[in-house]
Amino acid sequence: MDEFDEENQKKREKKAFYVGLATIAGVVLIIILTIFFIKGCSGDDQTLKEAQKDEVPETTPAVATPAAAEGSVAGEKSSAAPTPAAEGKTYTVESGDTLYEIGKKFKVDWKKIAEANGIDNAAALKVGKEIIIPE
Repeated sequence: MDEFDEENQKKREKKAFYVGLATIAGVVLIIILTIFFIKGCSGDDQTLKEAQKDEVPETTPAVATPAAAEGSVAGEKSSAAPTPAAEGKTYTVESGDTLYEIGKKFKVDWKKIAEANGIDNAAALKVGKEIIIPE
């Protein structure tokens, strides 16, 4: 009977060893995943800054050329006054601004701001650029 108990004791110790080892491995895995998660969710938006540095050609709104009035001669100056750009306020883009945040600040839909400024790509929004805020 002693021999049987001794054999069971060894099996229990071996099982406890592997359970402990698996527990330690699980804890280490959780720690590693937590570190990666925290690093990924941190405020370090270096990747975003690098993506915004990519050369994106700035789009300029197309200006409509007034059609020649009836009876005008080619090369003759038109007496019509040039049409003003889109009406509204101007705003200088600051660091961290997005079309959405600017729209929220002025209570204007961000899509209207993008349309008024000929912005097809939000990455074209550069610090220091003056944009029109439509009314």
